[in-house]
Amino acid sequence: EGNVLTLKDAANRAATDAVVRHSDDATLQAAIDAAVKQQRNLFIPPGHYCLAKGVVVRNGNGVTIQGASAEDVLLDISEGNGTCVSLSGGTEVTLRNLTMRGHMGLEHADQAGYMNTLGGRGLWGFYLKTSGAVAISGTERVLVENCHARRMSQEAFVSGGASRNAKPPRTNTKQTTYLRCSAVDCGRNGFNDWNLGPENTSVLYCRIVDVGGCSWEGASRFMHFIGNYVRNAGTIAMGNLGTANRDDSFAALGAGQHIIADNVFEGNICYGGAAIRAAAGASQVIVRNNLFINFNSSGVDISGR
Repeated sequence: EGNVLTLKDAANRAATDAVVRHSDDATLQAAIDAAVKQQRNLFIPPGHYCLAKGVVVRNGNGVTIQGASAEDVLLDISEGNGTCVSLSGGTEVTLRNLTMRGHMGLEHADQAGYMNTLGGRGLWGFYLKTSGAVAISGTERVLVENCHARRMSQEAFVSGGASRNAKPPRTNTKQTTYLRCSAVDCGRNGFNDWNLGPENTSVLYCRIVDVGGCSWEGASRFMHFIGNYVRNAGTIAMGNLGTANRDDSFAALGAGQHIIADNVFEGNICYGGAAIRAAAGASQVIVRNNLFINFNSSGVDISGR
């Protein structure tokens, strides 16, 4: 009540400088679960919501989760671990008007990146403590609008999951649209489809600034990266198809079909060596009408493996 905290159980020691931390993820998770169960939308009022772990939208069918405004609703996982909002399964989910904050900015790009270990396998630094904005796995149709990632250690916005060719059949992400979103001051990637599962991903009119990994990385099919502004960030990486993320449909359907158009690239390319790159399995790529300003790298690199 007010500034008085009443303990359920007596304290076992006294401290004059104790600081109370609150965590809102359990309350948010309960509200999301109720919204999904009742097939109702969820409104998040203005506030600073501290997350010890991320929340999950499981099997959302026509659910919208909307903040009062991106200026007034902050999901803060800087002292927690995980992705602020994860989508798992379901047919249709909309996320709108949210700002999400993690714990590693551009100055931590090396710590969040790949590190070799002596006598063993290397690892990505962000595995040690993760923070991301939105992760999608198997939700068929997703709209992420006016959502903003700040200081994320791993991919800020990422999609994965099974492909349409999965055996046994599983739901796959058939369409994702990121509209008027941003990734600013982040340790690694801005936007990412990490395997052949997602299809029809569109990054439209977004802002990617001071990002220590790829601005976009993906092997997915039918991707549109259009009308975006990129400054001091990593490459647009089309393809990157290793043996671990191929599936049986690769030979018939290909991978990495991309349209990269009408974007502005400015400043340093701090990761990847070129503003736009197609390689390692990318096919049927269109790069057109992009503007390069005050840049210090290659503009477009089209290669193979």
